[in-house]
Amino acid sequence: MPTITDIPSRSRHLLAGFAHIPLYAEDLAPFGGALRTNGHTIWAEHRDAGGALTGQEIIHGGPKISFSFTRGGKRALFQTAGRMRPRLLLTDGPPQAICAAALEHPDLTRRTTYAAPGGGWTPAASEALAWQLDDIEEVVLGFALAPDGSCRSRTAVEEVLELLPHGSRLAVTAMPPGPGGWVAALQAARRSSLAA
Repeated sequence: MPTITDIPSRSRHLLAGFAHIPLYAEDLAPFGGALRTNGHTIWAEHRDAGGALTGQEIIHGGPKISFSFTRGGKRALFQTAGRMRPRLLLTDGPPQAICAAALEHPDLTRRTTYAAPGGGWTPAASEALAWQLDDIEEVVLGFALAPDGSCRSRTAVEEVLELLPHGSRLAVTAMPPGPGGWVAALQAARRSSLAA
C-alpha cells in the first residue's frame, strides 16, 4: 500500500463536500480537464475508444457520497487527461482513482495515467482501454477484491491484455486497496497527517 508523501497543509483548498476524506482541490490537478468541481460535487468525464466524450459521472459529496451519470450518457472509461503515460493504474471508479493518485509520490503520479470505469467494468471500458495500450509499460490493477478474493474488473482487464501480441505483453502488478479501499486509505493518511 502506498504511503502519503506530500502532507497537505491546512492552507490547501479543502473540498467542502469531501471534507470527511479530506480531499483537496489540488488532488484533482493530475487529472486535468477530465475532472471539475464546485467544491460539493465532482464531474468526471468518460470517453470512448476514439476519445469522444460519452458522459460525465457525477459524484455528490457529503458524509455518504452518492453517484449519478449524465442523462443520455454512456459509461466508458474515465482517465487522466492527455496522452497515455508509461504506467497505468486502474481502479473501480473516479473517487478511488483520485485517492490513489493523492496517496502516491508526485514523481510516480506524473508518469501514471489513472483510469476507472465507474460502476463496474464494461465492454465500452475494455474497448477504450484496448485502443490505448501502445505506450504503456506497466499496468497496476488497483481494484477492490470481493470477499472471496475474486474481481470481475481484474478478470476483464486481464482478458483485454491477453489480446496483445506475445512480444508486447505488459508488466502487470496487483495492488488492491485494503479494507475500505483507496478512499479509506486516504482518509486515514490525511487524518494522521493533520493530527501531527
